[in-house]
Amino acid sequence: MADFQTIAAVAFLVVLTIFVFLKRKNLDTKQIIPYFLYFSMYKTKLGLRLMDSVAGKHRKFMIYVGYVGILIGFIGMALISYGLISNLYILFTKPEASPGVGLVLPFKAKGVFFVPFFYWIISIFVIAVVHEFSHGLIARAHNLKVKSSGFAFLGLVIPIIPAAFVEPDEKELKKRPHKEQLSVFAAGPFSNVAFAFLFLAVASFVLAP
Repeated sequence: MADFQTIAAVAFLVVLTIFVFLKRKNLDTKQIIPYFLYFSMYKTKLGLRLMDSVAGKHRKFMIYVGYVGILIGFIGMALISYGLISNLYILFTKPEASPGVGLVLPFKAKGVFFVPFFYWIISIFVIAVVHEFSHGLIARAHNLKVKSSGFAFLGLVIPIIPAAFVEPDEKELKKRPHKEQLSVFAAGPFSNVAFAFLFLAVASFVLAP
């Protein structure tokens, strides 16, 4: 008999599939493998006013944070590259070793790292909101227009993995200095790393002061 977490995961996929079907005319869909693997975006204006408000009140600080994010971003890419190469070497020399990269899903399957559904969906929601809001925030700090925000879905026949996005004006972004472009790109990953450390610090104090 399926447990509550599995039932909730299936129900979520059903609701997501119905939503995508009903809103199919309003979706911007990119077919990776036609009708099998695709990525869809549902554009809204959610959060844009808040981005404008925060960026307007703390413009200098946000710009500074964006530039720090560039440095952290390059350090992160170096560390990730080292980790991937190191893991690849281990897989070739020790085939029994576990892969360092894999899907994290609320379903038990071969090659999938299983987590309970509610952990999974809450994590995705927090990561996506912090990540995309930060992209938009730094863009607005540089007076770069953000055209839309919204929900996204990676589909494998049916929508499986939810996501989010913000849509800055790409033509305007390309005209900006490289450091401004990089700060907008780096804002999302940097904010996720910063939030993770902040959450860890708070949780550590609350759970084990």
